[in-house]
Amino acid sequence: MSTHSKGYRRERQCREELEKDGYLTDIKNWSKFSPKDFYNMFDVVAVKGDEVLWVQVKSNKSGFYSARKEIQLWLEENNLAIRCQVWLKENNKPWRISDVTSTGYS
Repeated sequence: MSTHSKGYRRERQCREELEKDGYLTDIKNWSKFSPKDFYNMFDVVAVKGDEVLWVQVKSNKSGFYSARKEIQLWLEENNLAIRCQVWLKENNKPWRISDVTSTGYS
């Protein structure tokens, strides 16, 4: 299985989980002329009521940890207070979800 197929499957699974929790979700349309992710960082944007959630989906631990650091730095550099999460889905394991803020992780 290609990494592209695996990544797309993980994003779809993430969206399904969020939609079960009542979120409306969207992904960016893929094009060879533009970045695949929102802000070159987020795979999924989810909206529920007045809450907006930006999600990066990962399939391995090393990507999970580096994504958290990247997002935290991006939030601090741009002085943003938005809700961001990194979701990790490894084979045969439950989702691991980490909230990322400009002040750290939870």
